[in-house]
Amino acid sequence: MSASSTCRALCLRCRPQTIIRSPSAVRSASTATPTRKFVPFNTASKSRIRQPLSRPVVPPERKQKRKTIPTTIAPQLSQEELASIYSQELFVFRSDVSATQVFSAMQSYPQLREIGVLTADDISNLARQIHSLFRKTGAKRDVAEYLDVLIQDCMTGAIPGHPLATVHIISCLKDMEDFDKATQFFQWLREEATQAYCDMRVYGSAIEMFAYKGEPLPFMEELWNEALVRWSGTTSLAVARDTGKGISVMLLQGIITARLFHKEWRGAYEGLDICLRLYPTLTPSRLYELFIYERPIREAYIVFLLACRAGQPPKATVLTPLLKETFRATHDPRALLRLVYNYVGAGGIPSALHLNCLIQSILTGCPPEELDKNLSYVRSLIAAFARVNVPPSTSTFNNLISLGGKLRQPALVFSAFKELLAAGLTPDTVTHRANLAAVAHLKEVDRLEATWKLLKEHKEATGRQWEGYDWHVFIKAAIACDNIPFFRKELFDARLELGPDQVAKINHRLSTSLTLNMEGNTPDEYDSSKYHSQSHQQMRAHIKALTDVFSSASTLDYASAYPDGDQLFELDPGSSPAMTDSRPDARESSLAETRPSVEELKEIYEKLTPAIHPATGEEATGTGTITGYDIATLRFENWRAINRLLFEAELVQLRFARKAAEQEIAMKQRLAWREGREYNSYVDEEMLRKQDLGYEKLFWNEEKAKMRVAEVAQQRDAGEDGWRKEEIKMRCSLVAGRETRPINHIKRGLRLKNQSGETLTFV
Repeated sequence: MSASSTCRALCLRCRPQTIIRSPSAVRSASTATPTRKFVPFNTASKSRIRQPLSRPVVPPERKQKRKTIPTTIAPQLSQEELASIYSQELFVFRSDVSATQVFSAMQSYPQLREIGVLTADDISNLARQIHSLFRKTGAKRDVAEYLDVLIQDCMTGAIPGHPLATVHIISCLKDMEDFDKATQFFQWLREEATQAYCDMRVYGSAIEMFAYKGEPLPFMEELWNEALVRWSGTTSLAVARDTGKGISVMLLQGIITARLFHKEWRGAYEGLDICLRLYPTLTPSRLYELFIYERPIREAYIVFLLACRAGQPPKATVLTPLLKETFRATHDPRALLRLVYNYVGAGGIPSALHLNCLIQSILTGCPPEELDKNLSYVRSLIAAFARVNVPPSTSTFNNLISLGGKLRQPALVFSAFKELLAAGLTPDTVTHRANLAAVAHLKEVDRLEATWKLLKEHKEATGRQWEGYDWHVFIKAAIACDNIPFFRKELFDARLELGPDQVAKINHRLSTSLTLNMEGNTPDEYDSSKYHSQSHQQMRAHIKALTDVFSSASTLDYASAYPDGDQLFELDPGSSPAMTDSRPDARESSLAETRPSVEELKEIYEKLTPAIHPATGEEATGTGTITGYDIATLRFENWRAINRLLFEAELVQLRFARKAAEQEIAMKQRLAWREGREYNSYVDEEMLRKQDLGYEKLFWNEEKAKMRVAEVAQQRDAGEDGWRKEEIKMRCSLVAGRETRPINHIKRGLRLKNQSGETLTFV
């Protein structure tokens, strides 16, 4: 074997530094054309790869199973790279990067950097995997060292630049909360870097980083305008800002994040409107998640369904807290069923946590006297989730046991524990603790000692240490069953295992609980006034629809399921044709729409919406989507959804403003009474009346309103600055058939007592 072939057979990390050749030698070793033609390593035949190259051997220390991500790109080499004597080293490096073996890749990186064989894509993939490493492991120290190396090499020009690599570096520094280093790096990119390192996407990641840092909104708006001027490719800043022409999704995500964090909801929805118009089916789920987390529950509910209709359902971890908040706001299980129905219909994968939320909503949202019917709904849900390989888990039955105690339903507690054992599941600590809590709620004196014994035996069998919450639940059960001596005996027996500090804390908790019990405090009960009256026929229809969408292998056809479009977003789902057995003409909705109103909205949409240059490469008409809409119709429905969101956001803002004004009026009344003078609140109340949202919002049939639409369209055609903001302000009124009720005026007849005990009434 020749010396050169021997060197080629060595791994670069094992080869002495003296055999590393210069970049010029590497380039001269290639006889192929410079055209980059990739050869997938897993499909290439020996005849297509120049000899004497052989498949690289994976070192023994790296034979363990590697963690990969769905977007990993297989290592590929061009013809020029295959001819290089460093092809095997480059192949190993790219294999390490693809398999998220960042530590091994960074061992090869310095030598490959010096040789000059790394490409811009190599740097981008390496930065992406470093960012992924931090998200998975939180290894801040190691990741910081890797980022320092990449940043230094970028600034010195030692490696080829790639904007996506820069995006990942800034985003990773943001996640690490190393804002100073990220700011310094972006300042260099802003002032000195070339287009190879910086573009519009980098500005978007920087704006998002500054939003998390807490920078003022005007500063980030300045960066937004600067990015549009430098990178949008348009001749006018106003054209780029108002139409979205040439704007990337990353830049929109950055400015939307900044505006949401600073409560500038109109600007945030303006950015979402631009993104939905340019990318109706490709708007990333991360953008929807921003609104779900940052806006009130009513708007979050609409945005989630909007994402599902576009075929981009958010992550399962986003749905779980949304289900809980929706139930807290509505106390209606049907609203939760609609969320899961649309989530799965859009391609989302349900989880056991979603099942638990639905079960809890049904058992606590419906009257407990209808327990048998509610349990039948629960069984149907469990069967439906089992069809998509989501069987009930131990936590599901733990939830049922806990609810059985809180609802004062011993039959539910016993049946849930029995079903858990029948399913072949093993009770865990939470199971026994839930049983003990149920004993407290049900005041089952005869079960206290046996239930506590089961928890003790489980702790001994599993070797788990006692937790403070175990004893807190035991305290509640002992007090409820009036068996404090038994509790003290068990605490004395466990004193050595617990330790003196823990025993002291438990005794303090016992004293506090006994004091509260003497004052008449009892365990929390569900408020019966919150039970939602609903038709059992509707509930069965909802669960049947959910079962059907679970069984279907195709995406839900939203155009057929919700022909009225805006009806998708109703928190009262009883009016949906897909979820009810009632006739369409007999439905009642707070958004009663008629064909003329929708047609008039289409006319306004055509007047206000600028010419669309589809960023997705799709035709404006005729191109279908996976959710049943064509692109043009989906754009119009998205436009209507933004109008609805603007209406809801303005309503929230006016409610906060009204509450503050009412408090100010009440304070003025109290102050006038204390000073012994009269106070006429008519002027202040009249001001509040003018702020009411009433039927004047249904204004498109009025000539004055139509003139306003025409004025905005004229401003847009004339290219006047600010027409877009005027349009956003007006669009909150374009909610078809919205029957709004004025917010209650401040109540007259405020009754106060003066120091002498006389009651005064302000009329």
